[in-house]
Amino acid sequence: MSTEAGPPGIESKRKTGSIALVIALVVLLVIVIYEATRLSAAAAHARRADLKADQVAEQLKTAEKKMTELEGKLDAAQKYFAAAKNKLNAELASLNQEKRKAEKQTAETSKQLNADKQALTEKGRAHLERITALTRERDDLKATAETLARERDDLKKSADALIETRDQLKAQKKTLGRDLSETRRKLDRIGARRLAWRGTILLETGKPAEAESEFKAALAADPTHADAHKGLALSLESLGKTEDARKSWLAFVRTGPEEKDLKLAREHIKKLEE
Repeated sequence: MSTEAGPPGIESKRKTGSIALVIALVVLLVIVIYEATRLSAAAAHARRADLKADQVAEQLKTAEKKMTELEGKLDAAQKYFAAAKNKLNAELASLNQEKRKAEKQTAETSKQLNADKQALTEKGRAHLERITALTRERDDLKATAETLARERDDLKKSADALIETRDQLKAQKKTLGRDLSETRRKLDRIGARRLAWRGTILLETGKPAEAESEFKAALAADPTHADAHKGLALSLESLGKTEDARKSWLAFVRTGPEEKDLKLAREHIKKLEE
């Protein structure tokens, strides 16, 4: 390599401009790489995070904000690279002009300038490739954000479905409760009829004490059973329990019996009150 050099002012200006440009490009590249790495880590953390609807929504907002910031930085980087390229072209033009003026500059110096130009071109190409990679990462983050949004909507739909199912189960439980109560009342009435029938048979066969127990059991199952009131009144009357018999006849009257039975009840009540 030749030891000859161009004019001191030209060489110093060229080196200073090239170094400043390289430093600025490196700093900007570090910033972009750092932001892209941090954003990539945030996206990975978001994918591992709990899929609860509120947390997913918050992470989605953060990812969208970071993506917007990254887009702004990428736009700024593209503008900066365009300005740097224009500046570099201007400096190269100036260097070529000064090269023409410096007739004594050696061929080796010219080759060195061409090598520097090639290196700068390679660096510019590397920066463009990095920008392309960052753009792909930005698109990946956008796709991830859309996926999170769909998962959030799915979770909301699942929650709505669960609420609807819960309400349906409550309604079914209420309906079953009413049906169960009605069934119990029907069973009580059936049991009361059976007990009253047994009491009637016992009363007719001369067993008023046993008939009394059956009629009371029938009234415990169905307090409105008219035949049970009537049978109990007759059983008590047979056992000489006058006051209890009178009360049973009055209870029988309150059930609204037919005219014939009502007349019979009044006769017995009148007889017991004498």
